[in-house]
Amino acid sequence: MPAAEWIRCDWQQAKVHLHPQLKTLDVNKELLRCITQLNPFEISQQLPIDGRQVVVNSTMAACLLPLWEGPQSVQYLADRWLKLRPLHPVTLEPVTEKKAFDEVKDLLKELEALVYVLLER
Repeated sequence: MPAAEWIRCDWQQAKVHLHPQLKTLDVNKELLRCITQLNPFEISQQLPIDGRQVVVNSTMAACLLPLWEGPQSVQYLADRWLKLRPLHPVTLEPVTEKKAFDEVKDLLKELEALVYVLLER
């Protein structure tokens, strides 16, 4: 079943794998540079898939950083996202766990559709 059709419990149990061709020292160095300099990470420059430009903001790139070490659960990445961005940037209200999970899930759906990440249920 495609990830776009998964229900919440599928996502909660899912593991995320980084595309093997992104697991290089050069890509990791560029990722770390983008994160520390607060620059967007152009993942499509590292692994061109269909000619489209695919960019991940530096905060979300920091959320995905553990994927360079190995597969991670979606829940782990959502927890990490909540630590990186605990407050809504406009209202300064606390971000809920559900909202953080949904934001990570939405990004992973986009990246999975382009095969930058692989999702395992």
